[in-house]
Amino acid sequence: MANRGRALTLFGKVAIVTGASRNIGKSVAVALARSGADIGFVYRANTQTADETAREIRTLGRRVVYAQVDVMDWKASHAFVERVAKELGRVDILVSNAGNPSSVRAPLAEQDPEEMDLQFRTHVMGALHF
Repeated sequence: MANRGRALTLFGKVAIVTGASRNIGKSVAVALARSGADIGFVYRANTQTADETAREIRTLGRRVVYAQVDVMDWKASHAFVERVAKELGRVDILVSNAGNPSSVRAPLAEQDPEEMDLQFRTHVMGALHF
């Protein structure tokens, strides 16, 4: 345990966080920025909260690249990763946080197939696209 008692430093690292305009994703992106990482993040819908997240990251002295990207869109996801690598120089960390909350609380055998497909494409394929 060589790092015992020392704060984690991520200076020189670049992190991509999906679903980072609010809630858990925003908290993760800001925490990574506080630790020294530059941040690339995507969001689904709320440009205002995304702008606020980016502003908070910049006030920490970190660089940020962000865009509205559907994580289920393979081409858009890959294009964003390439953009981050080009603008920030590399990608070291991926936090696949984007999610699609389900209102379905039924047992798996009773799940609606369309809802299950949406959840799978968002949570599994979305992570793989990045």
